Amino acid sequence: MHYEVIPSAVSRFRHDGCRPEFHKNTLVNPLYGGQNLVFRLAFPDDTKWAVRMPVHLPLASAIPLIGEENALLRRLEDSGFAWAPKLVGEELNCENPVGFPFTVYRWIPGMLLQWNDCIPSKREDRDKVTKQLAHILVSLISCTGKQDMQSQSGRLLDRLIQITDHRIVRICCGDLRGFRIRDCFYHQNLLPHAVDNDLECAPHFIGHRDLAAIVDWSFAAYEHFQLAASLPRILRFKENSDILITESSLGDYNIILKLIKLYSHPNLDYREQVIEAAVSKGAFSLLAKTFPQRELLDLDFEIEIRRFLSRTVGQRSGLTEEDLLRYL
Repeated sequence: MHYEVIPSAVSRFRHDGCRPEFHKNTLVNPLYGGQNLVFRLAFPDDTKWAVRMPVHLPLASAIPLIGEENALLRRLEDSGFAWAPKLVGEELNCENPVGFPFTVYRWIPGMLLQWNDCIPSKREDRDKVTKQLAHILVSLISCTGKQDMQSQSGRLLDRLIQITDHRIVRICCGDLRGFRIRDCFYHQNLLPHAVDNDLECAPHFIGHRDLAAIVDWSFAAYEHFQLAASLPRILRFKENSDILITESSLGDYNIILKLIKLYSHPNLDYREQVIEAAVSKGAFSLLAKTFPQRELLDLDFEIEIRRFLSRTVGQRSGLTEEDLLRYL
């Protein structure tokens, strides 16, 4: 790959053909984010661009990933959502001077959000971040909500059970060492208490999964309302969710009522943990530590196994009751 030619390779995305220069020495010290290298470019008129390349992915995976993420960014821009990176251009093949596919965005100024018990130190700064995240979330729901996806995606509980069924198969195949399928069964029995059935008819919208890292939309997708509206962990403390409810009152009335119902639940934090554990291995690992090491008297694993084998994932897994008992 020829990173040094990036400025000339991206100049074609300017109507005047002006050539940028590397900014902040990112040719030598590029920024890193997940699978990506990011180069910062600046033009004489002070316009700044970011060039993002998923160099740590195989080419066969990188090209469709770039295409899907950029298609989502175009949908966000068309919807009027103002908080996503603005797409400038893309190369979806290796037939370019750089020798690898890449995407060009407008550079987003700012600093990486730091958040712990001590930073930000001032209450007004913490409230400012909370209010901004609330505004972003309400804007995302308002701009991207779709009412007609329920029939296509089914019930949220069924989807979460299906995800955890796939986890059971992966454990039995040895792909998730350190996990127990009994923990999956414990988890599946908690999910009906965490999912709010009254929100099943709410619009689906694009969920980001981590609004604290707003520039990265790699994992964003249309989700059920309750899943997409899951709070970033920094908002799960009561004083923060109260601020979010207050700030949400500026949005669409019907959406606000649903958000207030969701975020006012007395067990909000635990419900969010249970749902997040279905879509995140890390969250599932944390939740599993709270499960008993011995069998619960009110949970019959033989019944749970038969239920698993009766569902689609279990039927297609090739696993038997004896296999599952072995991995309990």
